Amino acid sequence: MTAATLRRRQIGANPTVERILVAEDSALVAMDIEMMLQEMGCEVIGPVAHLDDAVRLAGAEELDGAIVDVQLQGGSAFAVADLLQERGIPFVFATGFTENRFFTAPYDSAPRLQKPYDLDRVREAVASFAERRRAHSDRGRPG
Repeated sequence: MTAATLRRRQIGANPTVERILVAEDSALVAMDIEMMLQEMGCEVIGPVAHLDDAVRLAGAEELDGAIVDVQLQGGSAFAVADLLQERGIPFVFATGFTENRFFTAPYDSAPRLQKPYDLDRVREAVASFAERRRAHSDRGRPG
């Protein structure tokens, strides 16, 4: 059970709602992804457009996953990815880039959500968050 799920149970909120950070520098794209996530029953944290805001939320919020535009206002989002990875929070990079050369180690094989978004791909990304959290928590178990 994630810390976010445990906290929602403690405060009486729906424990099955995914809390997803959205970091996207285009307001129209952010509104689009926010509506898709809300239609899926997710709670959207953000959206935020600036790198500093994304770093702050990635480090402080109880999250089940994140959709992070690789290029935010203020710079590339690799610092956000670093924080999410340290906290064991699964994420996908949202990108319009088709070339791999923009993604360097350790993020050259990170999951990506290609722009423009479509609802099926967003659903797949959110579903992958739960699978990746389970895999992450299984690694921490003895035996």
